[in-house]
Amino acid sequence: MSCERVKDRILLYLYDELEENQRDALEEHADSCQSCSAALDNERQFLRSLNEREVPSAALLAECRHDLMRGVHHLQSEQPSHIAGVIPLAWWRRLQQSFPPMRVAWQPAAAMALLAAGFYAGRFAESAPTGGSLPLGAFSDIQSVQLGPGQNEVEIVVEELTRRIIRGAPGDPHIRSLLISTVREYPNSGIRLDTLDILSAGAADREVRRALREAMVGDRNAGVRLRAFEALKSYKDDPEMHQAFVEVLLNDDNPGMRVQAIDLLTENPDRSLVGLLQGLVERDQNNYIRLQSRRILHDLNAPAGRF
Repeated sequence: MSCERVKDRILLYLYDELEENQRDALEEHADSCQSCSAALDNERQFLRSLNEREVPSAALLAECRHDLMRGVHHLQSEQPSHIAGVIPLAWWRRLQQSFPPMRVAWQPAAAMALLAAGFYAGRFAESAPTGGSLPLGAFSDIQSVQLGPGQNEVEIVVEELTRRIIRGAPGDPHIRSLLISTVREYPNSGIRLDTLDILSAGAADREVRRALREAMVGDRNAGVRLRAFEALKSYKDDPEMHQAFVEVLLNDDNPGMRVQAIDLLTENPDRSLVGLLQGLVERDQNNYIRLQSRRILHDLNAPAGRF
């Protein structure tokens, strides 16, 4: 294991999120590498100091969670030497670049908590074909999904009896069908997130947008839901997408997603939101969402309570 891989996985190691063989490899490398051993000790000391705080602030928790997710990368097994030029996407780096660290009191505590919500990219196989889509059962495992060097071709590395690469333009119907099936059905959260990165560029297509909507409101992984949310933000005035953002605000179990949703929905508020906001003031458990709802109602000259 290289120094870069070790340092990328230190937080996963400290939070016991690595498989046993990966833990062993990291420990073996750290025992023989002074730099990585020091980095491991520094992170361990930092986390210990956080644990000693009796009442950590929301901002401090946000920074801790943000640092944790910096260590989450594509966990991909070593590829055979005859497969050249296939490099997994550093999707968490790109996701973090979309959400630079903020130190304001409200939003980082919720949104960064979102990124720490149970993301662990294991590798499993599943066969679940969908009508009109290429059958995922034809492949034993999808290893990576990424744009090719020219940015106009998709590379999908799959396992059959032997590994092979499927190439084609993102707009090719067969490639698009496989990408949509992957987002909807594939059990590996990392692969779903990589696929969303590529599909997002084609969100103008209704079928792609529908798949993104499904991921935003229904994916079990908060990081995937957040990536789909970002891809659909520019379509918030579309009635179907507007309703999807309302659904996220009302039903998502992650406070960070719901904070993102209320901020988006209230960018240009009108009186059609009054009933929704009044309900949030009365029932929502999140302080920020209640306060934001009350503030928008005040701006709209509407009462905070229902009569």
